[in-house]
Amino acid sequence: MSLETEGFKELINRHYPIRYRGIFKLTEECGELLTDIGKLAVFPDVPHPDGKGLMNPRIQDELADVLAAVQYFIENNDFDKNYINNRKEEKLKKFKQWELDGIL
Repeated sequence: MSLETEGFKELINRHYPIRYRGIFKLTEECGELLTDIGKLAVFPDVPHPDGKGLMNPRIQDELADVLAAVQYFIENNDFDKNYINNRKEEKLKKFKQWELDGIL
């Protein structure tokens, strides 16, 4: 039986149910964002030496990728969307109160 056949996937899923769908993609995308945030802190206004240009557009791409991965992870697993949204809004209020600093 081929590893690609539905019968094999059903057999595996029956004995080893998939938990936390999208966890590896979420991990990957968060890692890429963290890497680029580190680069942005060092090269905020000039092109990065890797030759791929300014960091700001790259951060925007990575932020979008992380948001997509987070949404997929929430939607495809047993998480309480209302709780997550309320918690997010509470945290955002705190961030705004703190008037978080950036780099000079």
